[in-house]
Amino acid sequence: MGVSEEILFKTALKMTVSKLQFKADKMRTLNKLALSSISKELKGLAGGKGAKFDRGLTLTKIRLSKLVNDDNTADTYEILMVDCELLLSKLNRLLAVRHDRKTGEIEGGDELVLRLARKLMFASNYVNIKEFRKLVTLLVGKFGKPFYEEAIKVYPYGGDSADEDFAKKCKGGNVDELTEMYLREFCDTYKIDLYGEGKYDEEEKEDEDGDGGDDEPGDGEKIAEKKVEKVKEAPIGNDIDDLKKRFEALKRL
Repeated sequence: MGVSEEILFKTALKMTVSKLQFKADKMRTLNKLALSSISKELKGLAGGKGAKFDRGLTLTKIRLSKLVNDDNTADTYEILMVDCELLLSKLNRLLAVRHDRKTGEIEGGDELVLRLARKLMFASNYVNIKEFRKLVTLLVGKFGKPFYEEAIKVYPYGGDSADEDFAKKCKGGNVDELTEMYLREFCDTYKIDLYGEGKYDEEEKEDEDGDGGDDEPGDGEKIAEKKVEKVKEAPIGNDIDDLKKRFEALKRL
């Protein structure tokens, strides 16, 4: 006796959510460590000149570019987790879907289930996670190959801004521009005068004048940890706006 379609989809959805959660959490943790490491690198480069400075800055930009890509990927995983949970809650409607093998027409289900199926199929071109790809294979069998091919070509549908943002994250659009923004915001957040322009001299003097002597040992480390948490918890928006919000959260501390 074969396994029922309901059990297949329920198992695939739950396993996909679990793996996406694991991957996203791991990536966020590594990015926290990278934030601290990159800030130290930039402070070490601050005010430098010549070939050594240029090489160091190039290497740091490469790491920043990876950070941008990893942020996009972690965001993508977290969005897909929510979509899979939502699809699991609509399992009965998903199971009601039928497709005509001759005409490719879809019967049953509802618009939300169709939209989620298209989105997951589109993402399968960019997300190389075994559990997720198995789920998409089940969806292709359920909705038919013509539906899948259309989803890959045409997504996002109807000018939905959330779907457009998701597609950009999957494709890694504007990574170079975002890397430069990351660099500027990084320097501004941590008051790193990278090019020796004296940009933060006045602010540093004010900070020194206003500092009290009551900090306990380990306070600096706790503050740094809170800043990193703020980066993770900052709301996700569009491209550069998203980046600005993440660093604005640091500045408010």
